[in-house]
Amino acid sequence: MYTHGIASIAICEAYGVTSDPMLKGPAQRAVNFIVESQNDTGGWDYTSKGATADTSVSGWNVQALKSGQMGGLQVPKETFVKVNKYLDTYAGDPVGSSYGYRSPGAAHACSAIGLLCREYLGWGPRTPGLIQGIGRLMRSPPPNGKTMYYYYYATQVVHHYGGAEWTTWNPKMRDMLIDLQDQGADANRRHQKGSWSSAGWDVGGYGGGRIMMTSLALLTLEVYYRHLPLYRREMGGNKDLNVKEGL
Repeated sequence: MYTHGIASIAICEAYGVTSDPMLKGPAQRAVNFIVESQNDTGGWDYTSKGATADTSVSGWNVQALKSGQMGGLQVPKETFVKVNKYLDTYAGDPVGSSYGYRSPGAAHACSAIGLLCREYLGWGPRTPGLIQGIGRLMRSPPPNGKTMYYYYYATQVVHHYGGAEWTTWNPKMRDMLIDLQDQGADANRRHQKGSWSSAGWDVGGYGGGRIMMTSLALLTLEVYYRHLPLYRREMGGNKDLNVKEGL
């Protein structure tokens, strides 16, 4: 389900930006399989309808469902309702500002994953759980730590939240990744120029190498282009407008 979720994001986004009719069928079937694979907890496991839920696996599949929905594909509302129930179960505190991996808790990256899912499912910038969760993320900004998986998710959460938090987070994240990009200084490895090394980094805890690190770094840098903010804040006022599609 890791592979399927990530591949589904790619095909759903491809369909969303091109409206290519040849992609619509495969993209909808990819979404349908995610819907069918949701287990009784409301989340996703490593395999279809697995016995428990995994926040990391679930995060990729929720992103795919949302990409499909925003691209005009059909996603049952009940699927998202079940995800919210699952997140309630895995929350590490009463308001849902933190989340565990395969049980309730406050794991670093999983908290960012849970908050991104909550934003997609309707939480706004005045939701107490999101406000507290953003505060948690802002206490671990780049370059505080070398967990690219966390940065990938946390950057999306803060980008959608916007405001002073995004203004603070964005230049730190951007500049750190640009500074880390391979400049081709090693004469024996000039082909690696433009990529990112995973040496000394946690890119998900599964031994991901240069390709995975480069992919996560690029997706993080492209957050401006891949996703419009979910909320629009009126200039000079206090009103927050939810601009999500479909929910």
